[in-house]
Amino acid sequence: MDRTIILHLARMIYSSWVLADDNEENITPMPSSDNLWAHALQRLKEEGQIPKEIAEELTFIDGHQGLECLEGPAIRSMAAEILITRPNPLADTDKIEVSKAVGRHMAVKCGVEEGRLIAFGHALRAAMLSDKEGVS
Repeated sequence: MDRTIILHLARMIYSSWVLADDNEENITPMPSSDNLWAHALQRLKEEGQIPKEIAEELTFIDGHQGLECLEGPAIRSMAAEILITRPNPLADTDKIEVSKAVGRHMAVKCGVEEGRLIAFGHALRAAMLSDKEGVS
């Protein structure tokens, strides 16, 4: 997939996570399990809770280790590359390295209304954190 699309997806997904956080700084780390990402994103796509700009670019397959979001690893890698996150494999999370101010700037760059990203961020947080217990 084109790196420009991956960059756009990373900005949209991570800005939504950041903007939905209760804190201005020290944003809650994001789960980093590929399987968890796939289950949460597919469920939200099926429920119509993902902005269409994201949903249209995500591909899900039943792989040899279960459900996979083909773009998930590239999105997470891009987020680390552009310093949105710092992976923490021991905790199975990605530390968020940006503030809400940067999250707002990313949202503007995405061209998606901030309110839609915040709503998606809340849904994504709920899906990932509720699925975290049952999916690894």
